[in-house]
Amino acid sequence: MVGLLHRGGDGGHGSATGARTDARRPSIRDLDISDRPREGCGSVSAEKPADAGRSVEAGGEPSPNDSQGEAAVIDEKARADRGPAGAHRRSDLYRRALDVAISLLLVVLTLPVLVVVTLISAVALRSWPLFVQDRVGRHGRTFRFAKVRTLPRQVPAYVDKHELARYEVPAVCQALRKLHLDELPQLVLVLLGRMSLVGPRPEMAHLHHDMGAFGVERTAVRPGCTGLWQVSESCTGLIGAAPQYDRFYLDHRSLRFDLWILYRTALKMTGLAAGVSLDQVPRWALPAEAEDARGLVLDLTAEPDGAASLLTSR
Repeated sequence: MVGLLHRGGDGGHGSATGARTDARRPSIRDLDISDRPREGCGSVSAEKPADAGRSVEAGGEPSPNDSQGEAAVIDEKARADRGPAGAHRRSDLYRRALDVAISLLLVVLTLPVLVVVTLISAVALRSWPLFVQDRVGRHGRTFRFAKVRTLPRQVPAYVDKHELARYEVPAVCQALRKLHLDELPQLVLVLLGRMSLVGPRPEMAHLHHDMGAFGVERTAVRPGCTGLWQVSESCTGLIGAAPQYDRFYLDHRSLRFDLWILYRTALKMTGLAAGVSLDQVPRWALPAEAEDARGLVLDLTAEPDGAASLLTSR
């Protein structure tokens, strides 16, 4: 009995084991997971770009966040245009328009004068009447700088004012230099965009390098046919000896300031006015913020009730 039970037990155990062995276990390959919804981080990253990619062109509606973002960008651009940077851009555009209009008019009006001046130079010096140099312009770039020749051929091409005393210059050429008629060809450079009517004077390369940091500062804008230094009382020396004039111009340049400098240039060329100092620059010619700064002075006699009481309007 014990043996039968044992064999039966072995037989039953064996058949159950065999059934489980014969039956094929389902593999993961047999599972259809193509329709199963994906969960976790993968589904979020896969579905969100689809929603985010909808555009108005594809029939989707723009989200409120997109509209708010576009409005913020437009508002930021509008504020930038109304700010100091936008004001400087507009001022540069107005200045360029003024340069083109006035220089074109002057080229037409002074063309007969230029013809006479070149003839005088050719006869007095018996040489080609036009003279060209390399000068340092905006952002340190060199350009060809044209003048009517007023110095004899034996004078070196690059010589400063102090060295000219060693050379004999005809009286008629000295008169041309004094009236600045030798600089009429520079009006063409204004039309070409190489120069401006008003700005720091373009210098020769060796004098520009001698100025150091100041030389770099003054090349931030287009060089000018005339400028604050040219109408100043220090114009008989070198530009580097009186840097305060170009620095003052760079700090306060405006269209009104340029018009005032052009007016002073006309007075000086005709002998109706002498050179000016910085104190003689009128307040109306300066930008509004500069006027406010110059209108504030320190009052040391004020009562110490607050910091604001120390500043009074002049």
